[in-house]
Amino acid sequence: MASIIQNFPNLPPELQEQILNGPARAPPPGVVPNFDNPPNRTPEAIAVIAVCLFFSTAAVLLRIYSRVFILRKVRLEDYLGLLAFATYIVLAWVILDFIRICGSFVHQYNVRFRDIVEIAKLLSFGLTIAYAGALLFAKTAILLEWVHIFTPYRTHAFFYWCSYVMIGANVLLYTGSIIASAVTCIPHESIYYPWVAGQCIDRKALGIVTAIFNVVLDLIILILPQPIIWSMKMHKQRRLGVSLIFGVGLLATACAAGRVAATFALEYAPGDSTYTISPVLLWSFPEVTCVLLVFCMPALPQAFPEHGLPYKMLRSVGSWTRVIRSRTLGSKDSGSNDPHPAGTWPILPTTVRSQPRTRNDENGGAIISMDDLAKNAADGLEMTDYGNHLSPAPPVSRDSPLGWTHSDSTRG
Repeated sequence: MASIIQNFPNLPPELQEQILNGPARAPPPGVVPNFDNPPNRTPEAIAVIAVCLFFSTAAVLLRIYSRVFILRKVRLEDYLGLLAFATYIVLAWVILDFIRICGSFVHQYNVRFRDIVEIAKLLSFGLTIAYAGALLFAKTAILLEWVHIFTPYRTHAFFYWCSYVMIGANVLLYTGSIIASAVTCIPHESIYYPWVAGQCIDRKALGIVTAIFNVVLDLIILILPQPIIWSMKMHKQRRLGVSLIFGVGLLATACAAGRVAATFALEYAPGDSTYTISPVLLWSFPEVTCVLLVFCMPALPQAFPEHGLPYKMLRSVGSWTRVIRSRTLGSKDSGSNDPHPAGTWPILPTTVRSQPRTRNDENGGAIISMDDLAKNAADGLEMTDYGNHLSPAPPVSRDSPLGWTHSDSTRG
């Protein structure tokens, strides 16, 4: 059979058509190929993709709304996030087109030879570019945003420089992955036209090495901010916010680890490629989904009304980043005599008309009832941090990625 395929261009048209309509791989003894309705797990695969698309699209749209219409401030990482989402949609199209052609978890002997050529073209170009591109943009955006949150004035030099080293490693890993996929076989046509002679490197080894580095990169990105976060005193609600974001990050890492295992089991030609590539695809898509969610979650609280359940749940996600940034900004003024150092200032909404209900938090600041604040808006006065009285408020800044923080210029 192999010798016939090698001579395919010189065969009579009738024999070529017979080969193209035959199985892409010899079936096991006693098994008859089933091209029309082979055993598959296509419904489960489509369900996974649909759920991932729903959550990722909702998160991205809410982040856009929060940034553009609420905070009215867009940074470089927001544009990178949009590029990540665009390549993520391309990845979804690649996987769905693969399913359209042959289905999910379908053995290659149940796939026509003409279809395997189309699949090889689709995956050799589309899969690597979409997957690597989505993670390249998304992880770079996450690291840039964390630099803005944790080190706005480079107060944590180790974290600041490590973040940029990780950005460089991230760019090198995924750019190198895209370039390597383009030169795994020379000429490239030999990947999907088996009758074209060519020289190929070990594509499976390349895939395994890339997948392992991907997991290591995920772990480092997750671990990097932990010393800063957990060294701070935070309320239970804020710790819940940290847990939610990093729980999703751990889920992304778990999916990346699952992809490593699936890559070890992947079979290239003449193996059962269509069956063994299916788990790789279904680990890859949730992984990218979780990375996008990690990027979007800190900006979501502003997109919901303050009295709604989604706001109360997501506020726990956002509050810890506001506090971290507020305290980080305050650390540069640690030598001042301000009786209310920036690290202890509560995060307050903008305007109130009358004195709302307050109580003291553990740092001596005022915790104000959100219900009262919602009722007493728009008189041009603000509650200060110096007690339970009304006075003109100090200037404020929108620099926080999640809401209002006190401007550093007001601290003496």
